[in-house]
Amino acid sequence: MKRDPLSRLMLPLLAGWSLVLLAGCDYLRHWEIQREYERLQRAAPSQKNLKHLLDRPNFAVIGQTLDPADEFVGSGEEVFAVAAFSSEFRANELVDVMHDVGVNRHFGLDLPAGDYELLALQDRDGDGVYRRDEVVGLTSLALPEAAGQGRVASGVVIELRSTTSVDWSIGLPVERVVGAADSLFFPRGTIRALADPIFADEMVTLGLYDPAAFFERAPTLFYALEEDIVFKTPVIFVHGAGGSAREFEDMVAQLDRRRFKPWFFHYPSGADLEQLGELFHDIFLSGEAVAPNPFVPTVIIAHSMGGLVVREALRRLEDRESEPWRVEFISLATPFGGHPSADGVGDRGVLILPSWRGLDPAGDFLAELHREPLPASVRHHLFYAYDNDAMVKFGENSDGVVPLSSQLHPAAQRQAARQLGLASTHTGILRDRAALAAVQDMLAAVTTRIPAPHFAAFEAGGFEVAADDSAYSRKERFLLRHYGRFLEGLASGRLQPSVPAQRGLVRELRGDAAPASDPARAWRKFVVRRSR
Repeated sequence: MKRDPLSRLMLPLLAGWSLVLLAGCDYLRHWEIQREYERLQRAAPSQKNLKHLLDRPNFAVIGQTLDPADEFVGSGEEVFAVAAFSSEFRANELVDVMHDVGVNRHFGLDLPAGDYELLALQDRDGDGVYRRDEVVGLTSLALPEAAGQGRVASGVVIELRSTTSVDWSIGLPVERVVGAADSLFFPRGTIRALADPIFADEMVTLGLYDPAAFFERAPTLFYALEEDIVFKTPVIFVHGAGGSAREFEDMVAQLDRRRFKPWFFHYPSGADLEQLGELFHDIFLSGEAVAPNPFVPTVIIAHSMGGLVVREALRRLEDRESEPWRVEFISLATPFGGHPSADGVGDRGVLILPSWRGLDPAGDFLAELHREPLPASVRHHLFYAYDNDAMVKFGENSDGVVPLSSQLHPAAQRQAARQLGLASTHTGILRDRAALAAVQDMLAAVTTRIPAPHFAAFEAGGFEVAADDSAYSRKERFLLRHYGRFLEGLASGRLQPSVPAQRGLVRELRGDAAPASDPARAWRKFVVRRSR
């Protein structure tokens, strides 16, 4: 029988050695791994080793490659590695690397405090190894030890230049992300199926006990099932402790994919909750990585501890009074008041996961979580579970894992627009018919601010262009397929511009101005070729 995910964290903390043994092989094996990391750090210190120690929080680095001179866009040579080198303990030590980074795309690194040189590398000679003369971008990065607990460094930029080089030897093998589809808009490897190994139990366990190793294999944290289609409403799924995107399979299956696009925050659930909240904010809410569409709301569905990650992210969200963008937040069986088994967890000598410290009811994380009310642009739908199917029950009423008093924390109740109790267990709420129906009802009420005639044109799709027609780029074929009827409507005057930017687009679509945007270039090319 599969154990509830949150209970996988609970068992090592309940009552000493007898229950430590009950936690299973994963816990004990990673406890030994941590001891080995500590031994290696004493014997031969290194930044690469240091980043795996759970008692030393790392920085999550979010950056982007930029091609200001357009040297690489459209060149056919648009795939890079981004590598971080440090001389903290040894000269030019390779600490982390992300492979398959595209031009003008985001990258992620996981690094301990220290000074770094970040390099963009391109295998120009095709020998399968990145070398010192294949550096095409470089920037310095300082991550100070005294930084706050969140430890997220965002907005890092590496400008790509064909003439860059370094004065130390590099021999880094080229790696490609296995099974990762290239994307027109997202970082390579973002588009995945739920059956993909990145969501497998092996990665879940790695995320619990070795977040740094998880980040090495899944650095983007953001995943989707399809390319971005702007008029669809994003539904962001956030798993809990010991969970993965696969747990939302039933909810994803019932989505109306004509209106909604499923996205996933797939994160290492043993990592620090404050850092994870800041990462969620920077990826999905800040506009730096994924630009919110003011005409389309964002829906977030978070289970268990994932609700704490999202609530921390929303705490950082500035209320955008000038922008009518809205967020619908559904939390499912979330321990807003923490967990009693984590009380005083910092005083214990067993292997303590950073995320478990955040569940301490008397800890700093929860003390700050509800201090500020939710922004006016956010509506919180608080779903709680109360069916405990354990044969022998201890303590107060719960869903088998999280006490009701924690799910119904007074501050969370005060700030919720709606509350709904469900006779399901902690993980059963993800498959419970009543819960699925309630989510569907909420989604059915979600509306966009896209004018109805525009939305109808978007839903009508567009025009298919042969994949082997070399006159069109891949992006142009995509734009014509998904937005063709909308572009036709604007060009013909059947649709009126709804925002100032569309007035300029209309002139380009009609040929009254040179096409300066991808949609206009695609449409003008299509019109000319169709008229032949």
